[in-house]
Amino acid sequence: MFTPAGAAISSGEKQYILDGVKQNVREDGRGRFDTRSSRVETGFLLHVNGSARHTTLYNGTDVIASVKANFVEPETASPRQGKISCNVQAREGLSLANTSPAVLTQRLQRIFSGSEFLDQLCICPGQYCWLLNVDVFIVSCDGNALDYVVQATHAALNSVVLPRVSVIDGDGGTKILDVSNDPTVHSTLDTSMLPVSISLWLLGGVPIIDTTKKEELCADSSITICMDRENSICGLYKAGEQAVAPKVIKLCIGAAANIVKGIFESFDKSLQGEKASTKRRDIVLEEESKVAGFNL
Repeated sequence: MFTPAGAAISSGEKQYILDGVKQNVREDGRGRFDTRSSRVETGFLLHVNGSARHTTLYNGTDVIASVKANFVEPETASPRQGKISCNVQAREGLSLANTSPAVLTQRLQRIFSGSEFLDQLCICPGQYCWLLNVDVFIVSCDGNALDYVVQATHAALNSVVLPRVSVIDGDGGTKILDVSNDPTVHSTLDTSMLPVSISLWLLGGVPIIDTTKKEELCADSSITICMDRENSICGLYKAGEQAVAPKVIKLCIGAAANIVKGIFESFDKSLQGEKASTKRRDIVLEEESKVAGFNL
C-alpha cells in the first residue's frame, strides 16, 4: 500500500474497508462504482473570464477554478493554436493523500492541451492568440483530488466569456487588435472535445471510483483514465509502487468507458442548470475573495 508520510490508519479499519469493498458495500454506503453527490457552480468570481466551484456534499471536497484570458504571441511551432497554462494550489496545511499540487498541475496541463481545443484560441495566425491562465485552488479534499480538479477546470472553461476581437491592418503591414467594449457581444469556448478523468483505485485487487482519503490509504495502486465523450482515451496514469497486470488495466478501461457516459450526463445537466439559473452571485468583497483563495 502506498501511504503518504504522516498519514495513519489502523489495521482493523483497513480490514473493515477492504472487506466492505469486496462485498460491494463501502464505508459510506456506496457501491464500488458509485460517485458522491456533488454540485457545480459557475460564473461567481469577478475580474476573470470564467470560474467554477465543484463541491461534494457534507464538506468532503471543495475545488475552485478560475480562467483569465490574455493576448500573447503563439508558439513558432504552432502558429494557429492558442495556449493554456495551468496551476494548482492547495490550502495551507491541507493533505492531498497520495498526490501533490505539482503533480496535479502537470497532469492538468497535459489533459487540457489538446490541439483541437487550442485551435479555437487562435486570433491571427503567427501573431496573436489567447492564453488561458487556469488557476485551481483546493479548499478541502476528502480523496479523488485529480478527478475533482479536472471537473472544476472543465466547468470553468465551459463558462469562459471572451470579448469580440477584430484584426485591423496597420501601417507597414502590422496587425492591430480591436477589442469590443460591448459586454453583450462576446464569444464562448467549445468544450465538447475536452475529457474528464476517472481514477480507479485498487483495494485488494478490486477497483473502486471516487475514493475517500481512508480508501486511498488502503489502496495498492491506482489507474487514472482520461476519456472524452466518444470514449477515446486521452491519457492514462498509474500511481503506486505495486505493479498492475495488463488484464487489470484492460478491465479498468472497460469500466471507465461505462462510467464516463453517466459522468458527462450529470456534468452537462449541472452546467445547463447553472446557465438557466437567475442572476449569478458575484464575490464582491475582498474578504470573500481571500476565503475563496484568490487575491483579486
